[in-house]
Amino acid sequence: MSIRFARPSDADARVGAFVFDAMQSMRGREVVSNGPITVQELYSYIAENEDPENRVEGELGRSLQLSRDFRLLLKRATNYSIPQVAAASSAIVQERLGEGCVIRVRSSTAEPLQTYILIELVGNQPVIPRALFVCQPDGQCTKFSLPHSKENIIQLLVENGSPLLMSLQDLDTEIFLR
Repeated sequence: MSIRFARPSDADARVGAFVFDAMQSMRGREVVSNGPITVQELYSYIAENEDPENRVEGELGRSLQLSRDFRLLLKRATNYSIPQVAAASSAIVQERLGEGCVIRVRSSTAEPLQTYILIELVGNQPVIPRALFVCQPDGQCTKFSLPHSKENIIQLLVENGSPLLMSLQDLDTEIFLR
């Protein structure tokens, strides 16, 4: 008896390469810090919050292909994702729904120049994210660190007009939590 396997699609092969490279980085291999950004560096940036020289963030802003690769890896390596809002109006978004989480934006009653961002994790045993990634339609992704959660709710207090708040309220952004 023989087993036959179909050749993976190009997209599946690419994801397989990402996973293999990420596994190799987890085994303690050194990452070369000069030259092009490696998949190991991208994965470390996502999973371990490692980017000591800000290489990844800097290159993501300059390379469209790297941004595309990064976004593909984000989709595969993050615990929660919140898609772009499919809305009929161009109103400012106050709530974003994703599988396993809800992000709400609430004005502070104590300080009118500040806004609360509440990330509620739903489900039986949620994985608590430590970082939030916001991706623009042009491929640019920005990473924000998250504080610890309390009873599956992560709360941030930001200034009105902050980059994080503006990004979360943008209909066209895609959000990932890891």
